[in-house]
Amino acid sequence: MKSIRIQVIDNKYESYQLIRNILTAYKYNYSFTLLIDESRTDLIRFFITIIKAIKINELQNKIYFITWQEIADVCGRDLKEYLENKYF
Repeated sequence: MKSIRIQVIDNKYESYQLIRNILTAYKYNYSFTLLIDESRTDLIRFFITIIKAIKINELQNKIYFITWQEIADVCGRDLKEYLENKYF
């Protein structure tokens, strides 16, 4: 099995904000969903690395991500037009 590592730079975990927010969601028994741009495949890959590094199955099963493009595909016309005007 491939070893999964979270990069530490100058004694700080990369994307510690994500780790902190995931742990806070776990503390209060919430799920955690990250809203992300689909073009940021680097962040998506890193987020998946974080999920795979979690050893608590209960927590790992409550972490998700969705892209704003996926939301735009199913939202109402007004929000879709707003997103298209703002980001396209």
